[in-house]
Amino acid sequence: MLLSLALPLLARDPLHLVFDRGLPAANLNNASGDANRSNVRWSGEENGFSGDDFRFGAPGERWVIDRIRTWAVPGNSLGDPSSLGDYFQEVRLYFGRGEAALKPIVQGTLNPGTNAVEKAGIRITEATGEGAPLYDDFGKFFRIWQLDFENLNLAVEGGAAYRFGVHGAGRLAPGGKQAYPWFNHGSNAALGEAGRDAADGKLLIFDATGEHAETLDPTVRFWNKPSDVNVQVFAHLAVELAVEGGEATLVGSETFDTGSLDVTTLRFGRRVPAGYKLADVNGDGRLDLTVQFTGTLNGCLTGRRLDGVSFAGCRK
Repeated sequence: MLLSLALPLLARDPLHLVFDRGLPAANLNNASGDANRSNVRWSGEENGFSGDDFRFGAPGERWVIDRIRTWAVPGNSLGDPSSLGDYFQEVRLYFGRGEAALKPIVQGTLNPGTNAVEKAGIRITEATGEGAPLYDDFGKFFRIWQLDFENLNLAVEGGAAYRFGVHGAGRLAPGGKQAYPWFNHGSNAALGEAGRDAADGKLLIFDATGEHAETLDPTVRFWNKPSDVNVQVFAHLAVELAVEGGEATLVGSETFDTGSLDVTTLRFGRRVPAGYKLADVNGDGRLDLTVQFTGTLNGCLTGRRLDGVSFAGCRK
């Protein structure tokens, strides 16, 4: 029997923070003392760029990354730009699995005087714009910029390691001799007292082609403590969906327990289900969740598990 649901006509945000190594929240800048300072910035060497790695989910799961968020600190001895476009003409997100070379998966053009990126799913905002402390670079204070690489629709496997890097192509400095260097924000996880997922105290350096050039231990060179590049990953679990008429069935599996879902979050676009039932539809001994709607169904059935993890099953 189908159980009727009285639910509000509200579409839920499908994004879910699955990996959190965000900006540090404590022991910022030189005022904390050299031994306790948590925040640091990292560039690449010889036109390369800095990056790191992450993993989330369980083996056997299929995930789709919706957004990757990183931070940059571009100020230098010549000044602190009022927008990233003043110093950089292009920004790129590089990505790859395991130890494979990274490829640029998103790139966008910047114009002077703006943070707007042409023809790319990149949103740039000032992380220090609402009272957050500026970045202290030996007594000079610089803005921190947040970069959200959005609408990625990037399919990945749960439990697998992936590498990333962000790089900006600098404009020529006054005199045409020096290009502005790109710095990614990093931190010491323990001292930063914020998100510290999979923090191993090391970061990755890639050459200009995306090849891994070095795994850098900052305690050996450049700094006096471990550091990772700050990153947040937003993703949803991809699940199997079968659609027939006005019914959509989420198929239970070894990695997807339909009994762990919050049925109040189920939506097909903005459409609210008329009812649902749990039954072993395909005879594999696992419960499947059938959700009933009015009318023809096209697109994706979205919702959340009871632990808050977002999922989506899409009609093929």
